[in-house]
Amino acid sequence: MISAFKNICFGLLIIIPTCCGTDWTMFANDFQRTNRVNSSSIPENPIERCRFETSHRHENFYTSPAIVNGTIYIGSFISNLYLFGALPPYEPSINRPFWWWGDGYVYSIDAETCELNWEFNTGSWIEGSVAVEDGVVYVGNGDGFFFALDAETGEEIWEYNLPKENPLCDYAFSFIIFASYCDTRNMNSSPLIYGDVIHFGSRSGHMNMMNKTSGEMIRRVEVNGDMHAALALSNDQTRLYGATAMESNNVYAFDVITGDILWQSTIPGLIYSLSPAVDSGDRVFWPSFDGKLAAFDGFTGDKLWEIDIGFTSRSSVSLGHDGIVYVAGFGSELIAVDPENGQINWRAALDSFSEGVTVGENALVIGDYNGYLTKLETDGSILWQYCHTENRCDREISRSSLTAIQGAPVLHNDKIYFGSYDGNVYVIE
Repeated sequence: MISAFKNICFGLLIIIPTCCGTDWTMFANDFQRTNRVNSSSIPENPIERCRFETSHRHENFYTSPAIVNGTIYIGSFISNLYLFGALPPYEPSINRPFWWWGDGYVYSIDAETCELNWEFNTGSWIEGSVAVEDGVVYVGNGDGFFFALDAETGEEIWEYNLPKENPLCDYAFSFIIFASYCDTRNMNSSPLIYGDVIHFGSRSGHMNMMNKTSGEMIRRVEVNGDMHAALALSNDQTRLYGATAMESNNVYAFDVITGDILWQSTIPGLIYSLSPAVDSGDRVFWPSFDGKLAAFDGFTGDKLWEIDIGFTSRSSVSLGHDGIVYVAGFGSELIAVDPENGQINWRAALDSFSEGVTVGENALVIGDYNGYLTKLETDGSILWQYCHTENRCDREISRSSLTAIQGAPVLHNDKIYFGSYDGNVYVIE
Protein backbone atom coordinates (compact mmCIF):
# COMPACT_ATOMS: atom_id res chain seq x y z
CA MET A 1 0.00 0.00 0.00
CA ILE A 2 2.81 2.43 0.87
CA SER A 3 4.61 1.62 -2.37
CA ALA A 4 1.45 2.20 -4.37
CA PHE A 5 0.88 5.52 -2.58
CA LYS A 6 4.42 6.65 -3.41
CA ASN A 7 3.90 5.77 -7.07
CA ILE A 8 0.66 7.73 -7.20
CA CYS A 9 2.26 10.77 -5.59
CA PHE A 10 5.17 10.61 -8.00
CA GLY A 11 2.69 10.42 -10.87
CA LEU A 12 1.02 13.59 -9.64
CA LEU A 13 4.35 15.40 -9.74
CA ILE A 14 4.85 14.66 -13.42
CA ILE A 15 1.24 15.10 -14.50
CA ILE A 16 0.89 18.71 -13.41
CA PRO A 17 3.74 20.14 -15.53
CA THR A 18 3.12 17.80 -18.45
CA CYS A 19 -0.57 18.39 -18.97
CA CYS A 20 -0.60 22.05 -18.05
CA GLY A 21 2.71 23.37 -19.36
CA THR A 22 3.52 25.06 -22.63
CA ASP A 23 4.96 22.07 -24.50
CA TRP A 24 2.96 19.46 -26.40
CA THR A 25 4.77 16.34 -25.21
CA MET A 26 2.43 13.48 -26.15
CA PHE A 27 -0.42 12.37 -28.36
CA ALA A 28 -3.53 14.58 -27.86
CA ASN A 29 -1.53 16.88 -25.53
CA ASP A 30 -2.43 15.42 -22.12
CA PHE A 31 -3.06 12.20 -20.22
CA GLN A 32 -6.81 12.51 -20.70
CA ARG A 33 -6.24 12.77 -24.52
CA THR A 34 -8.39 15.90 -24.87
CA ASN A 35 -6.53 17.47 -27.85
CA ARG A 36 -7.08 20.75 -26.05
CA VAL A 37 -4.73 23.67 -25.35
CA ASN A 38 -5.24 26.64 -23.04
CA SER A 39 -2.46 29.02 -24.03
CA SER A 40 -2.48 29.27 -27.84
CA SER A 41 -4.73 30.91 -30.42
CA ILE A 42 -5.35 29.54 -33.91
CA PRO A 43 -3.95 31.99 -36.52
CA GLU A 44 -6.42 34.45 -38.06
CA ASN A 45 -4.77 34.49 -41.50
CA PRO A 46 -2.81 31.27 -42.05
CA ILE A 47 0.51 31.44 -43.89
CA GLU A 48 3.32 28.93 -44.09
CA ARG A 49 6.21 29.80 -41.82
CA CYS A 50 8.41 26.93 -42.95
CA ARG A 51 8.36 23.28 -43.94
CA PHE A 52 10.66 20.30 -43.51
CA GLU A 53 11.03 18.30 -46.72
CA THR A 54 12.05 14.68 -46.46
CA SER A 55 15.00 13.30 -48.41
CA HIS A 56 13.52 9.77 -48.54
CA ARG A 57 11.37 8.58 -51.42
CA HIS A 58 7.73 7.67 -50.72
CA GLU A 59 7.86 8.94 -47.14
CA ASN A 60 4.60 9.93 -45.44
CA PHE A 61 3.80 11.59 -42.14
CA TYR A 62 0.48 10.59 -40.63
CA THR A 63 1.04 10.92 -36.90
CA SER A 64 0.70 14.03 -34.76
CA PRO A 65 4.01 15.64 -33.76
CA ALA A 66 5.28 16.56 -30.31
CA ILE A 67 6.66 20.07 -29.72
CA VAL A 68 9.19 20.31 -26.88
CA ASN A 69 11.77 23.03 -26.16
CA GLY A 70 11.46 24.57 -29.62
CA THR A 71 11.79 21.22 -31.38
CA ILE A 72 9.36 19.14 -33.46
CA TYR A 73 9.52 15.36 -32.93
CA ILE A 74 7.57 13.15 -35.35
CA GLY A 75 7.57 9.62 -36.77
CA SER A 76 7.17 8.60 -40.41
CA PHE A 77 6.33 5.75 -42.75
CA ILE A 78 8.19 4.86 -45.96
CA SER A 79 6.40 2.41 -48.24
CA ASN A 80 8.72 0.03 -50.05
CA LEU A 81 5.95 -1.58 -52.06
CA TYR A 82 4.20 0.48 -54.73
CA LEU A 83 2.07 -0.51 -57.69
CA PHE A 84 2.71 -4.10 -58.75
CA GLY A 85 6.24 -4.43 -57.49
CA ALA A 86 7.55 -0.99 -58.45
CA LEU A 87 9.93 -0.77 -55.51
CA PRO A 88 11.78 2.40 -54.57
CA PRO A 89 15.34 2.01 -53.28
CA TYR A 90 15.44 0.37 -49.86
CA GLU A 91 17.54 2.32 -47.39
CA PRO A 92 18.35 0.09 -44.41
CA SER A 93 20.48 1.71 -41.73
CA ILE A 94 20.08 -0.91 -39.04
CA ASN A 95 20.47 -4.69 -39.01
CA ARG A 96 16.88 -5.94 -39.00
CA PRO A 97 14.80 -8.11 -41.36
CA PHE A 98 13.49 -6.34 -44.45
CA TRP A 99 9.76 -5.81 -44.35
CA TRP A 100 8.10 -4.93 -47.60
CA TRP A 101 5.86 -2.26 -46.13
CA GLY A 102 8.87 -0.07 -45.38
CA ASP A 103 10.93 1.88 -42.94
CA GLY A 104 9.98 4.45 -40.34
CA TYR A 105 12.07 7.36 -39.12
CA VAL A 106 11.92 9.53 -36.02
CA TYR A 107 12.81 13.15 -36.77
CA SER A 108 13.97 16.07 -34.66
CA ILE A 109 13.27 19.34 -36.48
CA ASP A 110 13.87 22.95 -35.42
CA ALA A 111 10.40 24.45 -34.81
CA GLU A 112 11.43 27.95 -35.96
CA THR A 113 13.35 27.13 -39.14
CA CYS A 114 12.21 23.57 -39.98
CA GLU A 115 15.85 22.56 -40.31
CA LEU A 116 16.74 18.95 -39.50
CA ASN A 117 18.50 18.29 -36.19
CA TRP A 118 18.68 14.49 -36.54
CA GLU A 119 16.87 11.44 -37.90
CA PHE A 120 16.74 7.87 -36.60
CA ASN A 121 15.65 4.85 -38.65
CA THR A 122 13.60 2.46 -36.51
CA GLY A 123 13.46 -0.17 -39.26
CA SER A 124 9.68 -0.22 -39.70
CA TRP A 125 6.74 2.13 -40.07
CA ILE A 126 5.55 4.38 -37.23
CA GLU A 127 1.84 4.91 -36.72
CA GLY A 128 1.72 6.02 -33.07
CA SER A 129 2.78 9.52 -32.09
CA VAL A 130 5.99 9.87 -30.08
CA ALA A 131 6.07 10.87 -26.41
CA VAL A 132 8.86 13.08 -25.02
CA GLU A 133 9.80 13.24 -21.36
CA ASP A 134 12.93 14.33 -19.45
CA GLY A 135 15.03 14.61 -22.60
CA VAL A 136 14.02 11.20 -24.00
CA VAL A 137 11.85 10.37 -27.04
CA TYR A 138 9.78 7.18 -26.76
CA VAL A 139 8.20 5.42 -29.74
CA GLY A 140 7.18 1.96 -31.00
CA ASN A 141 7.17 0.68 -34.59
CA GLY A 142 5.41 -1.83 -36.82
CA ASP A 143 8.03 -4.55 -36.38
CA GLY A 144 7.64 -4.94 -32.62
CA PHE A 145 10.48 -2.65 -31.51
CA PHE A 146 10.13 0.04 -28.87
CA PHE A 147 12.83 2.71 -28.61
CA ALA A 148 14.11 5.30 -26.17
CA LEU A 149 16.16 7.97 -27.95
CA ASP A 150 18.19 10.89 -26.64
CA ALA A 151 16.08 13.94 -27.58
CA GLU A 152 19.13 16.13 -28.17
CA THR A 153 21.29 13.79 -30.24
CA GLY A 154 18.96 11.08 -31.54
CA GLU A 155 21.23 8.38 -30.14
CA GLU A 156 19.55 5.17 -29.03
CA ILE A 157 19.43 4.74 -25.24
CA TRP A 158 17.71 1.35 -25.29
CA GLU A 159 15.38 -0.75 -27.38
CA TYR A 160 12.95 -3.55 -26.58
CA ASN A 161 11.67 -6.17 -29.02
CA LEU A 162 8.30 -7.79 -28.37
CA PRO A 163 8.34 -11.61 -28.45
CA LYS A 164 7.74 -13.14 -31.87
CA GLU A 165 4.28 -14.60 -32.28
CA ASN A 166 5.39 -16.69 -35.27
CA PRO A 167 9.01 -17.44 -36.30
CA LEU A 168 8.05 -17.47 -40.00
CA CYS A 169 7.55 -13.72 -39.75
CA ASP A 170 11.30 -13.26 -40.28
CA TYR A 171 10.71 -14.03 -43.95
CA ALA A 172 9.27 -11.33 -46.19
CA PHE A 173 7.14 -13.79 -48.18
CA SER A 174 5.38 -14.90 -45.01
CA PHE A 175 3.43 -11.64 -44.91
CA ILE A 176 1.36 -12.93 -47.81
CA ILE A 177 0.62 -16.30 -46.18
CA PHE A 178 0.58 -15.45 -42.49
CA ALA A 179 -0.59 -11.83 -42.49
CA SER A 180 -2.70 -12.21 -39.37
CA TYR A 181 0.26 -13.64 -37.43
CA CYS A 182 3.02 -11.37 -38.69
CA ASP A 183 1.01 -8.26 -37.91
CA THR A 184 0.60 -8.96 -34.21
CA ARG A 185 3.82 -7.36 -32.95
CA ASN A 186 2.90 -3.93 -34.33
CA MET A 187 2.93 -1.16 -31.75
CA ASN A 188 0.61 1.50 -33.13
CA SER A 189 -0.46 2.72 -29.70
CA SER A 190 1.07 6.07 -28.73
CA PRO A 191 2.83 5.62 -25.37
CA LEU A 192 1.53 7.03 -22.10
CA ILE A 193 4.24 7.58 -19.46
CA TYR A 194 3.13 7.59 -15.83
CA GLY A 195 5.86 7.79 -13.20
CA ASP A 196 8.57 5.32 -14.18
CA VAL A 197 6.28 3.21 -16.36
CA ILE A 198 5.49 3.39 -20.08
CA HIS A 199 2.02 2.08 -20.93
CA PHE A 200 1.09 1.13 -24.49
CA GLY A 201 -1.03 -1.37 -26.40
CA SER A 202 0.16 -3.88 -29.00
CA ARG A 203 -1.58 -5.80 -31.74
CA SER A 204 -0.64 -9.03 -29.99
CA GLY A 205 -3.60 -8.34 -27.67
CA HIS A 206 -1.77 -6.87 -24.68
CA MET A 207 -1.58 -3.75 -22.58
CA ASN A 208 2.16 -3.45 -21.95
CA MET A 209 3.91 -1.90 -18.94
CA MET A 210 7.61 -1.12 -19.38
CA ASN A 211 10.24 0.56 -17.21
CA LYS A 212 11.11 3.84 -18.89
CA THR A 213 14.71 3.91 -17.64
CA SER A 214 15.84 0.37 -18.41
CA GLY A 215 13.40 -0.69 -21.12
CA GLU A 216 12.56 -3.88 -19.19
CA MET A 217 9.04 -5.25 -19.54
CA ILE A 218 7.19 -5.17 -16.21
CA ARG A 219 3.92 -6.81 -17.21
CA ARG A 220 1.90 -7.70 -20.30
CA VAL A 221 -1.84 -7.74 -19.57
CA GLU A 222 -3.74 -9.91 -22.02
CA VAL A 223 -6.93 -8.48 -23.53
CA ASN A 224 -9.48 -9.82 -25.98
CA GLY A 225 -8.15 -8.47 -29.28
CA ASP A 226 -5.78 -6.04 -30.96
CA MET A 227 -4.97 -3.05 -28.70
CA HIS A 228 -4.26 -0.59 -31.46
CA ALA A 229 -5.08 2.79 -29.91
CA ALA A 230 -3.51 5.01 -27.29
CA LEU A 231 -4.46 4.70 -23.63
CA ALA A 232 -5.89 7.52 -21.52
CA LEU A 233 -5.55 8.22 -17.79
CA SER A 234 -8.28 9.03 -15.28
CA ASN A 235 -8.25 12.39 -13.52
CA ASP A 236 -7.42 10.82 -10.16
CA GLN A 237 -4.51 8.92 -11.79
CA THR A 238 -5.71 5.48 -10.69
CA ARG A 239 -7.12 4.02 -13.93
CA LEU A 240 -6.03 3.61 -17.53
CA TYR A 241 -8.64 3.36 -20.27
CA GLY A 242 -8.07 1.40 -23.47
CA ALA A 243 -9.89 -0.58 -26.15
CA THR A 244 -9.37 -3.50 -28.48
CA ALA A 245 -9.66 -2.87 -32.17
CA MET A 246 -10.15 -5.58 -34.76
CA GLU A 247 -11.20 -8.90 -33.28
CA SER A 248 -13.55 -7.45 -30.67
CA ASN A 249 -15.14 -4.23 -29.55
CA ASN A 250 -14.21 -4.22 -25.87
CA VAL A 251 -13.34 -1.19 -23.77
CA TYR A 252 -11.33 -1.55 -20.56
CA ALA A 253 -10.18 0.13 -17.39
CA PHE A 254 -6.85 -1.00 -15.90
CA ASP A 255 -5.30 -0.31 -12.52
CA VAL A 256 -2.48 2.11 -13.34
CA ILE A 257 -0.09 0.54 -10.79
CA THR A 258 -0.75 -3.20 -11.16
CA GLY A 259 -2.26 -3.37 -14.65
CA ASP A 260 -5.19 -5.45 -13.37
CA ILE A 261 -8.42 -5.13 -15.38
CA LEU A 262 -10.92 -3.20 -13.25
CA TRP A 263 -13.87 -3.33 -15.64
CA GLN A 264 -14.75 -4.29 -19.20
CA SER A 265 -17.61 -3.16 -21.43
CA THR A 266 -18.53 -3.06 -25.14
CA ILE A 267 -19.48 -0.66 -27.92
CA PRO A 268 -21.03 -1.66 -31.29
CA GLY A 269 -18.56 -1.75 -34.16
CA LEU A 270 -14.78 -1.78 -34.45
CA ILE A 271 -12.81 0.82 -32.50
CA TYR A 272 -9.57 0.42 -34.51
CA SER A 273 -7.06 3.18 -33.63
CA LEU A 274 -9.46 5.36 -31.66
CA SER A 275 -8.18 6.52 -28.30
CA PRO A 276 -10.71 7.60 -25.69
CA ALA A 277 -11.01 11.05 -24.20
CA VAL A 278 -11.71 11.60 -20.51
CA ASP A 279 -13.54 14.65 -19.16
CA SER A 280 -13.27 16.27 -15.73
CA GLY A 281 -16.03 14.01 -14.34
CA ASP A 282 -14.18 10.87 -15.54
CA ARG A 283 -16.66 10.15 -18.27
CA VAL A 284 -14.88 8.23 -21.03
CA PHE A 285 -15.93 8.79 -24.65
CA TRP A 286 -15.35 6.37 -27.58
CA PRO A 287 -16.55 6.44 -31.21
CA SER A 288 -16.66 3.38 -33.46
CA PHE A 289 -16.60 2.14 -37.06
CA ASP A 290 -20.28 1.28 -36.64
CA GLY A 291 -21.20 4.96 -36.51
CA LYS A 292 -21.69 5.02 -32.75
CA LEU A 293 -20.44 7.30 -29.98
CA ALA A 294 -20.72 6.13 -26.38
CA ALA A 295 -19.97 7.53 -22.94
CA PHE A 296 -18.93 5.34 -20.01
CA ASP A 297 -18.64 5.98 -16.29
CA GLY A 298 -14.89 5.75 -15.71
CA PHE A 299 -15.34 4.47 -12.16
CA THR A 300 -17.83 1.66 -12.79
CA GLY A 301 -17.75 1.01 -16.55
CA ASP A 302 -21.50 1.59 -16.84
CA LYS A 303 -22.56 2.88 -20.24
CA LEU A 304 -24.12 6.32 -19.71
CA TRP A 305 -25.42 6.80 -23.25
CA GLU A 306 -24.87 5.66 -26.82
CA ILE A 307 -25.87 7.51 -30.00
CA ASP A 308 -25.77 7.04 -33.75
CA ILE A 309 -23.53 9.77 -35.20
CA GLY A 310 -24.37 8.97 -38.81
CA PHE A 311 -20.91 8.15 -40.13
CA THR A 312 -18.02 5.75 -39.62
CA SER A 313 -15.38 7.21 -37.35
CA ARG A 314 -11.74 6.32 -36.88
CA SER A 315 -11.02 9.67 -35.29
CA SER A 316 -10.12 10.06 -31.66
CA VAL A 317 -12.46 12.20 -29.60
CA SER A 318 -11.51 15.76 -28.61
CA LEU A 319 -12.96 17.77 -25.74
CA GLY A 320 -13.72 21.49 -25.65
CA HIS A 321 -13.04 23.86 -22.79
CA ASP A 322 -16.78 23.77 -22.06
CA GLY A 323 -16.79 19.96 -22.05
CA ILE A 324 -18.33 19.58 -25.52
CA VAL A 325 -17.33 16.35 -27.28
CA TYR A 326 -16.00 16.71 -30.85
CA VAL A 327 -15.60 13.82 -33.28
CA ALA A 328 -15.01 13.56 -37.04
CA GLY A 329 -14.64 10.67 -39.44
CA PHE A 330 -15.56 9.28 -42.85
CA GLY A 331 -18.71 11.37 -43.11
CA SER A 332 -16.75 14.48 -44.15
CA GLU A 333 -18.14 16.37 -41.21
CA LEU A 334 -17.38 17.37 -37.65
CA ILE A 335 -20.00 17.04 -34.93
CA ALA A 336 -20.33 18.58 -31.47
CA VAL A 337 -22.05 16.46 -28.81
CA ASP A 338 -23.40 17.33 -25.37
CA PRO A 339 -21.47 15.18 -22.85
CA GLU A 340 -24.43 14.94 -20.47
CA ASN A 341 -26.95 13.23 -22.74
CA GLY A 342 -25.31 12.59 -26.13
CA GLN A 343 -27.43 15.17 -27.95
CA ILE A 344 -25.78 16.39 -31.18
CA ASN A 345 -25.55 20.19 -30.95
CA TRP A 346 -24.37 20.83 -34.52
CA ARG A 347 -22.78 19.35 -37.63
CA ALA A 348 -20.19 21.12 -39.79
CA ALA A 349 -19.48 19.97 -43.36
CA LEU A 350 -15.78 19.47 -44.16
CA ASP A 351 -14.05 19.07 -47.50
CA SER A 352 -13.12 15.42 -46.93
CA PHE A 353 -12.62 12.70 -44.34
CA SER A 354 -10.94 13.87 -41.15
CA GLU A 355 -9.34 12.18 -38.18
CA GLY A 356 -8.53 14.66 -35.45
CA VAL A 357 -9.67 18.08 -34.24
CA THR A 358 -7.56 20.36 -32.02
CA VAL A 359 -9.26 22.75 -29.63
CA GLY A 360 -7.78 26.22 -29.09
CA GLU A 361 -8.91 28.95 -26.76
CA ASN A 362 -11.96 30.04 -28.78
CA ALA A 363 -11.88 27.97 -31.96
CA LEU A 364 -11.13 24.56 -33.50
CA VAL A 365 -8.73 23.44 -36.24
CA ILE A 366 -8.92 20.19 -38.19
CA GLY A 367 -7.11 18.67 -41.18
CA ASP A 368 -8.67 16.48 -43.86
CA TYR A 369 -7.69 13.92 -46.49
CA ASN A 370 -7.96 16.45 -49.33
CA GLY A 371 -5.25 18.51 -47.67
CA TYR A 372 -7.23 21.38 -46.16
CA LEU A 373 -6.81 22.85 -42.72
CA THR A 374 -10.14 24.23 -41.51
CA LYS A 375 -10.68 26.65 -38.65
CA LEU A 376 -14.14 26.68 -37.06
CA GLU A 377 -15.93 28.62 -34.38
CA THR A 378 -17.13 26.60 -31.42
CA ASP A 379 -20.65 26.91 -32.90
CA GLY A 380 -19.55 25.05 -36.05
CA SER A 381 -19.27 28.00 -38.44
CA ILE A 382 -16.20 27.89 -40.70
CA LEU A 383 -13.75 30.81 -40.39
CA TRP A 384 -11.22 29.76 -43.04
CA GLN A 385 -9.90 26.88 -45.10
CA TYR A 386 -6.24 26.62 -46.06
CA CYS A 387 -4.75 24.26 -48.67
CA HIS A 388 -1.30 23.30 -47.44
CA THR A 389 0.13 21.53 -50.48
CA GLU A 390 1.12 22.22 -54.07
CA ASN A 391 -0.53 18.89 -54.96
CA ARG A 392 -3.85 20.81 -54.84
CA CYS A 393 -6.67 20.11 -52.42
CA ASP A 394 -9.17 18.84 -54.98
CA ARG A 395 -11.76 16.16 -54.34
CA GLU A 396 -10.60 14.38 -57.49
CA ILE A 397 -7.15 13.79 -56.01
CA SER A 398 -7.06 10.78 -53.73
CA ARG A 399 -5.18 10.29 -50.48
CA SER A 400 -2.61 8.19 -52.35
CA SER A 401 -1.75 11.31 -54.37
CA LEU A 402 -0.12 12.81 -51.29
CA THR A 403 -2.60 15.36 -50.03
CA ALA A 404 -3.89 13.95 -46.73
CA ILE A 405 -3.46 15.45 -43.29
CA GLN A 406 -4.19 12.37 -41.19
CA GLY A 407 -2.68 13.15 -37.80
CA ALA A 408 -4.44 15.81 -35.74
CA PRO A 409 -2.74 19.23 -36.05
CA VAL A 410 -0.83 20.45 -33.02
CA LEU A 411 -1.40 23.98 -31.72
CA HIS A 412 1.57 25.48 -29.91
CA ASN A 413 2.61 29.11 -29.33
CA ASP A 414 -0.05 30.36 -31.76
CA LYS A 415 1.27 28.18 -34.58
CA ILE A 416 -0.08 24.99 -36.17
CA TYR A 417 2.22 21.98 -36.70
CA PHE A 418 1.36 18.88 -38.73
CA GLY A 419 2.76 16.22 -41.02
CA SER A 420 1.39 15.43 -44.47
CA TYR A 421 1.21 12.59 -46.96
CA ASP A 422 3.23 14.78 -49.32
CA GLY A 423 6.33 13.95 -47.26
CA ASN A 424 6.63 17.31 -45.51
CA VAL A 425 6.17 18.64 -41.98
CA TYR A 426 4.59 22.11 -41.86
CA VAL A 427 4.54 25.09 -39.50
CA ILE A 428 1.64 27.51 -40.11
CA GLU A 429 1.42 30.92 -38.44
